[in-house]
Amino acid sequence: MKKLDRHGHWPDQASAVAWIALTTLGLGQSLQVAVVAWHHGGWAFLPALLLALLLVALPLRLGEALLGRRAQRALLPGMADLTREADAPRFYRAWAWGTLLFSLLACALAGMINAWSLTYLFHMAGSGGHFALDYNATMMRWGILLGWVLSVAVAMILSHHGVLRLPRALHTVVIAVLTMLLVAALVQVLHTGFGDSVGSRLGRASTWWAALAVALPWGGGGVGLWYVAAVLMPGTVALPALATRAFALQGLLLLLAMLIVAPSAVLIADPRALLSFLMLDLPNALASGSVVVAILVYASLLLASWVAMVALLEPLRLELEERGWSTPLLLTGLVLAVLAATALLILPWHLHRLLQILQGLLALALALFVGWAMKISHARKALALPDETTYNAWRIAIRILVPLALLALAGQQWRAGF
Repeated sequence: MKKLDRHGHWPDQASAVAWIALTTLGLGQSLQVAVVAWHHGGWAFLPALLLALLLVALPLRLGEALLGRRAQRALLPGMADLTREADAPRFYRAWAWGTLLFSLLACALAGMINAWSLTYLFHMAGSGGHFALDYNATMMRWGILLGWVLSVAVAMILSHHGVLRLPRALHTVVIAVLTMLLVAALVQVLHTGFGDSVGSRLGRASTWWAALAVALPWGGGGVGLWYVAAVLMPGTVALPALATRAFALQGLLLLLAMLIVAPSAVLIADPRALLSFLMLDLPNALASGSVVVAILVYASLLLASWVAMVALLEPLRLELEERGWSTPLLLTGLVLAVLAATALLILPWHLHRLLQILQGLLALALALFVGWAMKISHARKALALPDETTYNAWRIAIRILVPLALLALAGQQWRAGF
């Protein structure tokens, strides 16, 4: 390893599992997927989601992780080594650049979610649990700005000291988040029940397209999480076990989120634009229920989004550490990068559409490189699947099934206007 061990490495896979699951929750994706599920059949949506995860998201995540395991370097130099090793064209290195950009945009999104969660929780505490909030008020705008500054400051401190590479810290946050969401789910179930499934919707094509569309980001792809996790874990940890346990913990978070949003999901028209969904639609929808639920949901989101910010800063941090940047210069570079990404995020355009396009292109590039350009022996050794049958199934998926599914999804989204 080259200058990537200043903060040490995780001793096992449990920390990486927590890191990935909390990051996807901190980006609001578990809540987003829960609302999409209720829009497409409720509990009956889960089989379609599970199939999309197994056939498309899981092969991609394993492919990204095996690149990190094989390279053992930061994204840009690591991908440069891998393309040289495979005698592959240099344009495949664009995957690393795109992933680095996407991780920064996602970090900016997590910072906005964190700032909003802080502002919202302070508002509810000061107003005696009153849900409504005037978005045009000067105090509201200053609150979000100050919340963003505090969010970035805390994330930089945690990142600089490598706090989230400490297993005990990550496990404590996971327990706290799970406890709060479990209490919120129990309160909601006592008031509204488990929600009703609409099984007939499982036969609709829109349900399967929706499952595929949400499986990709919810799996944690496109932002370098699995690549960095493979770099920071011991080489003895099996990547399939990491992927399986990460999806299991994410699944638990999704089940709790579905119980929480069950009575109010129908009030949310379109959860695709995450910032609008988390800052406008979800608080208004939760207003029909218990104030305890709203507080616990946004307190969980607050903790998880801090983890997400630190996790999403790791690809750039590793990059700058490997280049030998001093600590003051490194911190300045991280702050400026987050500031620039946040400026892009709040510009008046439909950025979620651009993020969808970027994520799709990155997933396709990853599948093509791992499935077609990388040497079979190198992929097999890094992946370390338990038997030949499982390896062949993964190879068919990453070479053929995943690219076809991504192209078909892109075509469907283009026809539907995203």
